Amino acid sequence: MICRSKRFSAPINRLQIQHLFHLNFIRKKENVVFLGGVGVGKTHLATALGYAACLKRRAVLSTLASAVLDRLLHHSEVVVIEGKSYRMKERIDA
Repeated sequence: MICRSKRFSAPINRLQIQHLFHLNFIRKKENVVFLGGVGVGKTHLATALGYAACLKRRAVLSTLASAVLDRLLHHSEVVVIEGKSYRMKERIDA
């Protein structure tokens, strides 16, 4: 089920979110990543999910994608590849 706020139009898969609050991803040692535009509720959902985990006495780490990317790039050798995309060739040629 996709629900939309009465005041805003960001679609949210309610069942998927409710399933996350069962916290099975912790037992399976998986991560949760919320992706979306500015102001759609990513931080709100992450905070609520972390709070729910804390209530179950679980350790929580919340970080921004920019911090993860910064750490990854800091410890990486970066290779920049420029040119036209092979996967986009049909769209470009059209």
